Amino acid sequence: LFGKNKTNEKKTKFKVDFGFHIGNSSSYYDIDGDLITDMRRDSAYIYKNYGDTLTNLTTSYIYDFRFYTFDLQFKYEFSDNLSGYLKLPYTMYNYVERDLVDYTDSSKGGDGTYYPVNESGEFTVADLDLSQFDYYGIGINYIITDNEFFSEVNFEYRLPPGTHKGVLNDPDYEILSDGANEILAGVKFGYISTNTKFIANVRYNYRDEEFTDQLMINTLMG
Repeated sequence: LFGKNKTNEKKTKFKVDFGFHIGNSSSYYDIDGDLITDMRRDSAYIYKNYGDTLTNLTTSYIYDFRFYTFDLQFKYEFSDNLSGYLKLPYTMYNYVERDLVDYTDSSKGGDGTYYPVNESGEFTVADLDLSQFDYYGIGINYIITDNEFFSEVNFEYRLPPGTHKGVLNDPDYEILSDGANEILAGVKFGYISTNTKFIANVRYNYRDEEFTDQLMINTLMG
């Protein structure tokens, strides 16, 4: 299944690839690129989380966002130039949101404005988990030239795991969403010799619903 056949030295047509990725983030930025550290809370939010009827409250806002992705890809080579593949990335997400507030107990340094929280002065607003396939991807690669100067084209379609139309109002999701349809098209080209290496990858990603389209450009020189 993997590698060359020792009997006839034919090229392997079917391959299975596995991958694992870990990511985390603890910062939000606004549209101008400034770090968001304060969050304005409305009266409904204050009553729900603090049990008070204050009309407004500004808190110091922090969060932790982590994810663990298991990548699985099946690839089949129809010919020396044409191959197709199926991608199934499965991700486990965790999102924890906290406010930094004061104690009401003046003996602990509080000023009596807000309600008691944990010993570190943090109030946990949300602790949410989500596990799902990010998308079901199917694509093809076609090699145009395969020598020192090489080039190939790629097309891929990504089907989301859900059918809800809309990212921000999905009733089944407290964090993120069920994704959206995506269509990717790109070209990879370059030159590789004994002393020189140049590789460029240009890819356009059309994303449905409220997502913004992407233009991805990667280069490698050595």
